[in-house]
Formats: sequence, C-alpha cells, structure tokens
Amino acid sequence: MTSQPTKISHPRHPLIAAHHQARRDHDRLLARHKHTAAAILADLAAHATSSVTIYAITAQDTTEDGDEILTWRRIGPVEYHGHLADQHGYIELQTSLLRASSPTNDEGLKWGANIWDVVAAIYPSLGDGDRYGKLIAGAHEAAPTVMMLLAIGAASGHLEWDTDETIAAAALRLSLDGAWSTRSTPSYNLREDQRRRHVTAATMELLGQVGDLRDYATNFLDNRAEILAALAEQNIDLGDHMLDTQEVADRARIATTTFTGYVAREQAPQPDAGKNSRKPKWHETTVTAWLLTRRA
Repeated sequence: MTSQPTKISHPRHPLIAAHHQARRDHDRLLARHKHTAAAILADLAAHATSSVTIYAITAQDTTEDGDEILTWRRIGPVEYHGHLADQHGYIELQTSLLRASSPTNDEGLKWGANIWDVVAAIYPSLGDGDRYGKLIAGAHEAAPTVMMLLAIGAASGHLEWDTDETIAAAALRLSLDGAWSTRSTPSYNLREDQRRRHVTAATMELLGQVGDLRDYATNFLDNRAEILAALAEQNIDLGDHMLDTQEVADRARIATTTFTGYVAREQAPQPDAGKNSRKPKWHETTVTAWLLTRRA
C-alpha cells in the first residue's frame, strides 16, 4: 500500500471513445473503398507471380465528407521490390488472400471478406477497433480484482474516496484507465487470464499499489467483516453482485457439491448473506479474493 492516500477522482475514458471512433472509421472506410479493394484483388489474381506482391497506393483528392480518393498500381513481386514494403504509400498483399476468398452478394463484389484485408493494409488503423475491444474486455476481466484492491484501500484510508461512485463502478473505470495505458503494448493479443493480469498490474501501477495479489486477497478474507463495516461507516457502497452457490461454483469451475463441501470444511469463505438459509450469497469481491488465493 502507498504511505499517503491516493485520490481516485477525475474519471477519464479515452478507451471507450477510441473504440467507438475506430468502429465508425471501420464501417466508413470499408464502405468507401470496397470497390477499389476488389479491383486490386482482381489484379492480384490476374498478374501475381509471387507469394507477395507490392502495390503503390496514392490518395489524389478527398471527397466532400473528407474521405480520400485512392488510386493504385501494381509494382511487382516482393523479391524485386522488397525495399518498398515498409515505406509509406506501399502495401504488401499475399496471394493466399485469393485462395481464401469467396463471392459476396454486396453489389456483385467477388472477393468477399478479403476486401477488408486490402482496406486494412491501406489503413492499418482499421485494426484499432478490434484492438481496443480486446482492451475493454481486459478491463472487464480485471475489474473484480481491482474492486477488491479498492475495497481494502478505501476501508483502510490508503485510498481517498473522493467520488460518489460505487467501488464496482470505480473499479471498472480505473481498469479501463489501466487497459488504455497498455495500448502501445501487444497485451490485447494475450489469453484472457494473461490479459487480466496485465491490465490488473497496469491499474495497480496507476493507483500506486504494489505487492502480491494473493497477499491482498488473504488480507480481504481475513478481515472481511471489518473491511465491509469500515466501508459502510464511510457510506461507500461496494456495489458488486451477490452470487449464489451455483454462480460461485461456476466461477471456480468446480461442481456445486464440491464448493458446498469446501464451505462446510471452512476451505472456502462463509456466506456474506443468508448463512443459515437455503440461498446463501457471497459478494463478488469475496469470491474474487478466494479464487486469487487458490491460484498458483
């Protein structure tokens, strides 16, 4: 934990805005240049003599809505023109695009989904929509862990709770900030568990939090009652979901009977609500902490 309280106000969500803009650009550029892309693919089919062919792309003018008007010409095989491959205004197209192509009903365009590959080669930013979408997914995956960190920090006073958000809402917002801070790294291509850890680590850095997550998890479980009471005393709403037995078992990827056995043997946390009822419930934060202690 940090020695001085860390403020968590001043929300910013550039990742959401960037994702929305990227999706709009994707649709607009694809609609604008699909016929140019189809013509390039037709030329590739007719004249390719190598597995990779270089094309020159030139923006000659712009339309009234600001889109570029493209012209193109085939340069030739990469073996003879490879020095142009990384230069602005040139793209590489693989002949394998033709083998994977299929007709489409869209105004008689022949090359199907591979039209997108050509437009994306001309405008690499077209891939940003998918990239930002995966970063957003990483933020949602990291948010439960960040929620646990915020609960501990706010209850202890190490985090200054200067927002009217619930802890759950602040956790997602801050996880989005953490994900956005990793946008220049290839983290969006990681597996879900790796991406969650990567975004969590980035968010912890933004918050000035250090240490092993399992230590935080153990702290939360050992002091759960005191932490929840301290939050209530400060009128800070946890705001997380209450999970039933089946939902907890599903998150742990174990059978319901296995989980109830763990609870009976005190190998899993006791319910946060309804302990003596037929429908016990656990805070999502409690479950997140327990699962962290179970990970190697």
